[in-house]
Order: sequence, then structure tokens, then C-alpha cells
Amino acid sequence: MEHRPGHHAGHQGRHGGAAHRPGRGALQPPLGRRELAAGRRVERRRRRAGPGVPRADLARLDRAAAGHEPASVLSYPLVSRGERFPFLAPDAEPFTLGTPSGDSDLYASLLQGVAFVERLCLAYVTLLGARIDGPVAFTGGATGSPYWNQLRADVLGRPATVPEQADSALGMAVLAAHGVTSAERPGPSAPPLSALRPMVRLRTVLEPRPEVSRRFHEPFAALVDEWERRGWLPPETAAYAREHG
Repeated sequence: MEHRPGHHAGHQGRHGGAAHRPGRGALQPPLGRRELAAGRRVERRRRRAGPGVPRADLARLDRAAAGHEPASVLSYPLVSRGERFPFLAPDAEPFTLGTPSGDSDLYASLLQGVAFVERLCLAYVTLLGARIDGPVAFTGGATGSPYWNQLRADVLGRPATVPEQADSALGMAVLAAHGVTSAERPGPSAPPLSALRPMVRLRTVLEPRPEVSRRFHEPFAALVDEWERRGWLPPETAAYAREHG
């Protein structure tokens, strides 16, 4: 996907798919690895939701999760020990604070947990000096869930877009096309990446729902507090996230 000033991309995997997360181009690789872990953890928890829950019945799980906004528990999804971004904590481990009321409550907390980490990422890159004033572009297998797309926009509190072709293959095709045109016209005459924008057609444009976004301010701040309490999130980043995240 194209990165324009102030515009950010969140690539999120599902069904063991690719990675995700917002960030500038320079931060995209570590963000992708982190999000791959979170997406896989959500998917694994979904498969363990309990007997009688068909593996493919994601729509039913999403409908149930919509009744838990916010969830009664806080979850930090990871599949392996250690975090690299948005904070560096080799000893970080996944956790769920509290006892969920049921499978749908736990599932909702995992979806929300991924979005909270995404929100912290945006706050952190802002603290680093990045400009964030445009919509977030959602890509990856998880964009197949309309509910999760809207939830992420609500938690982030900013507009989001979903392209018609949301998997990584389109991004690779755009980069390949840019490479070919740049080779044909090298140097200053090479066309900018924005010239290939017509290759990316939007499927969905999402607006955050203010009344829903407000519900997630408190749980996000609570999760930031917990990351800081455990010594994983630096106090400066935590304070900025609470005030500006």
C-alpha cells in the first residue's frame, strides 16, 4: 500500500494470515511481526472458544462480541514471550485481567486488546514525531470481519479504509509495478509511488462512532497503566498515551 504523509496502514492477519499494525514506512517491519503474533493469538483463542462453536462461524462470534463493548476483562494478546513494538520488553507475556463472563466476553477482550495495542502504536509514533492526520488503511485477512474493522476504527477514534484487495499480494504487485516503471524511467524522472494509486480501489470507508469510541478510553488507559506497572512501558510513553492516545 502507498504511504502518504499523515496516512498510516494497519495490516492484520487472521486464520494464521499475515501481519498488521499502523506505522510509517520505516516502522512497518517490526509492526508487522508484532501484529502477526497478536492476530494468531486471537485466532487460536477463537478456535478454543468451546464445543459447539464451528471454526468458520466468525460472524456469530463477532455478533456476540458486539454485546461486550467494552469487555469486562482486559487482554493483552501475544503468542510468544517478548515484545518489540510499541515498547521493548523481552519478558512481556500475554495476560487477561479478571475473569470473563463467558466465551464471547473473552473473545471481545482479545479483539479489543489488539486494537488497544494498535492505538498505543499510533500514540507512540506521534510521540516520536510522526504526523498522523489521515485515515488508517486496514489490510490483511482480518479485514474480512466488518465488525472488527469498525471496532478498530472506534478504538482508534479515526477514519479507516479497507481496499477491495486487502491481502499482501496487492501491495507486492504495487511495489513490483513501481519497480518496473522506475527502471524504465530512472533518476529524477521516475514516477512517484502515488502514480499507482488507481491500482488500489477502496471497498469500505469507516468512520469512528463517537459514542462507542468514548467507551474505550477508560479500558485503554487501564491497559496502559498495567503495561507501565509491569515495567514494560516507559513512564514517558505511558503518560503521553494516557493524555494523547
